[in-house]
Amino acid sequence: MTKRMDMYRIANAFQQAAIEGHYEQCSNIIKNFAHVYHEEYQAVLSMVSVMLMDSVGFTAEEYKQIKTAIRKAGNIND
Repeated sequence: MTKRMDMYRIANAFQQAAIEGHYEQCSNIIKNFAHVYHEEYQAVLSMVSVMLMDSVGFTAEEYKQIKTAIRKAGNIND
């Protein structure tokens, strides 16, 4: 797979894990991608955040869970 395809795949995986409330899994998805592609954790998290910026197609509750997962993944010292 190409890096571009993997970016879409991890954004989708992050989205699904966030909607299901698996916040630790969301963080692990970001960590794994950053490790494989030698990227900074925060840069990958920012990329996923931008990819999931549009709330179209989500209920208000789902979008709230996605944004909560992004905030929790950003607090890597917790």
